[in-house]
Amino acid sequence: MFVCQTMKATFLLCAFLSIAGVSVAQWQNLYSFTNPAISFITVNTKLYAGLAGGGVYMSHDEGGTWNAVNTGIQFGGGYIFSLTNEKDSLYAGAFGEVYISNNGGGNWTSLDLNLDLNDFVYAVKVKDNYLFAGIGHGPGNGIYRKALTAAGWLPMHNGIPDNLSVNALAVDGNQLLAATDSGVYVSSDNGAAWTRPGNATNPVVPVKSLLVIDGNILAGTTNGIYTSQDHCNTWNTATGLPTNSVVTCISANNGYIVAGTYASAFYTTDNGLTWNVIPNAVEGNVSFYSVTALNNYFYAGTGGGITLGSFVSKISMSFLSLSGEKKLIEGAISIEPNPWVTQTVLHSTLMLNDAALTLFDSFGRRVQQLKNISGKSIILYRGNLPAGLYIVSIREHNNPIATRKIAIADN
Repeated sequence: MFVCQTMKATFLLCAFLSIAGVSVAQWQNLYSFTNPAISFITVNTKLYAGLAGGGVYMSHDEGGTWNAVNTGIQFGGGYIFSLTNEKDSLYAGAFGEVYISNNGGGNWTSLDLNLDLNDFVYAVKVKDNYLFAGIGHGPGNGIYRKALTAAGWLPMHNGIPDNLSVNALAVDGNQLLAATDSGVYVSSDNGAAWTRPGNATNPVVPVKSLLVIDGNILAGTTNGIYTSQDHCNTWNTATGLPTNSVVTCISANNGYIVAGTYASAFYTTDNGLTWNVIPNAVEGNVSFYSVTALNNYFYAGTGGGITLGSFVSKISMSFLSLSGEKKLIEGAISIEPNPWVTQTVLHSTLMLNDAALTLFDSFGRRVQQLKNISGKSIILYRGNLPAGLYIVSIREHNNPIATRKIAIADN
């Protein structure tokens, strides 16, 4: 028998326990940057990353190697807050300026937005024959528009409060959506006028990210994710994310959606209604600043301070899929009791040999790991663990044996 007595976690009680099996996914760090990738897009088979100091980088080999592509960008080592593309053109939002490249990032040209350097271009988006820029942080906050084939920008703020930060833009049919520090605004006339529909349910907290997919709108806020299935007229709060999760980025790929926060990443397969944590597999927080998809992988720009560094990381969708869960040995372990107050026992149907048990908290952070386990039972003592929901994973020789959700209750 093996005893776990000294574990630590930092999250609040989750009121509901799901006993269903859950896949413990694995992020793979591909490339280390000096600063994190805060914007990320996929164009055909290439990845483009905008760094928080370092400009634009491009990878043509699925994230294995990266090359700077900053020619023509003022302060080439500066922040690239946003990236988007339309056909053969790339657009990058930086300090008070938007740049265009028509040769895959080989050269960039200023589009003469000419705002203050403190006006961060948090969003760039093409709709119809217009290019839009969403501005935050500075004196020029709001939305600006220019025709794709003509020079000159116009402020498009009618209906949006003065100096409201715009953090993301998205297109929903004929509507342009703007994520602001005061909910989601909508325009049906390419920015000429804006409204804030669904006032009763529209997020009242800052909205940091937006995704429109299959008629569903997902708004990542400073307090989790809100969803709308009726063009922003009503909103519902998604479940599965810890309270006060700051959702910095959202991306979709073949029925899966991944969202990044300042502590971990989460995924959903039901259009954003319920979310599951993707364990970090490292101790402490891992911040996710941007996410995109290519082939069978999600790619993320991550950072964890000096200790963990800044990486481009990827995860295979097979880790998130039901087929991945089926790889686990059916009925390999049982847990009694569950939920538990002071101790519980994991019973294995297999004779474990040099196995490892890892316990994750609800943010996906590894809070304990036991190695060199042999036998058929493992006793877990509560120690100083707070009540809440955890994920326990057992692997043998790096092969997954079983993964379960377990819960600790106060009484």
